[in-house]
Amino acid sequence: MEELIEWAIAAFMSNPEADDTALIDLLVPGFPRGHATRAVTFLPIAFGRRILRELGTAAPDTFLLDGHERPFASEPLYGLAEARAALAGREEIGRIGLRSAEVNAVNNALQAGHDAGELVLSPPVLMALEGPTDGGVTAASMLATFLAAHGSTLAGEARVFPFTLTSNEVNGQVDVMISAPVLGERQIVESFAWFGTITDGRARAMEKFARGSLHALLASLDGRPDDDQVEWETWGDFRVCLGALLRDWSDEVDVDFAPFIDEIKRRLLAANLSREVHWFRTFVAVGKDEIFGHDALLDNGPWAPGEELVTGWPWPRAERPYALRHFFVLVPAGG
Repeated sequence: MEELIEWAIAAFMSNPEADDTALIDLLVPGFPRGHATRAVTFLPIAFGRRILRELGTAAPDTFLLDGHERPFASEPLYGLAEARAALAGREEIGRIGLRSAEVNAVNNALQAGHDAGELVLSPPVLMALEGPTDGGVTAASMLATFLAAHGSTLAGEARVFPFTLTSNEVNGQVDVMISAPVLGERQIVESFAWFGTITDGRARAMEKFARGSLHALLASLDGRPDDDQVEWETWGDFRVCLGALLRDWSDEVDVDFAPFIDEIKRRLLAANLSREVHWFRTFVAVGKDEIFGHDALLDNGPWAPGEELVTGWPWPRAERPYALRHFFVLVPAGG
């Protein structure tokens, strides 16, 4: 439901003039209709009640549905929406909360000269919350499936950050966070772009994690060094577990990635890394005339020697842009 709420917020923010039906239809390709309906129904109430609290207006803890009075506590999605509203910025509160019928009623009363703190609201009347709530897939459930399928002891979390959700454009990001005892309090964070549709974007992003990062994590952190989908090398005082090289968009030119990795190795060894687990991600997007996207992240953060290398490397140019992504883990030898 956390992922649904974030996409619902993106739908509200990306489509200020859309009615509830249109917003639900935007969410349905990625979530069961019953959940999408609840998100579009309860988010404005939860966000609007933050406005009401600031005005000093008390709101009832029940709502009316099909002639029956029910507590908001009976709807798990409302509780999550209320928690998310507490973290929302002013723009989100204004865009979503001002759609609330309760806020509109209070605004009308204020304009008529009433005091906000003296107003008494009746339970809101909701339209039918129709549609199935069974089934559906999220990035978090896909991650759990990947780990369970390998009998992994690693702890994983997937957080989704939608940017845009309209009928013409869907984009965002998912961060996969991995914890393991050997990391202590640290987490490995692998981020993947999300575009296409909610469903297709989710599948592509998580498939990239499964192909490019998962097996390196299993082999290096979860006691599976014989995983045949990784390669091991010795770099100084470290054993290095290399994941697969991923390529996107186009494969019309050959790219020899090995010399680039050799130079990354040289620079990392010169950095005198602390004797603990480290991890490194390279991403580069190459166009016909320029590099238009890049990452060189050591332990989740930008690493200047790597950024200098990835932006200055003579990547072959092509008529169609292409992207490369690579992930590896360094484990202290004998550790």
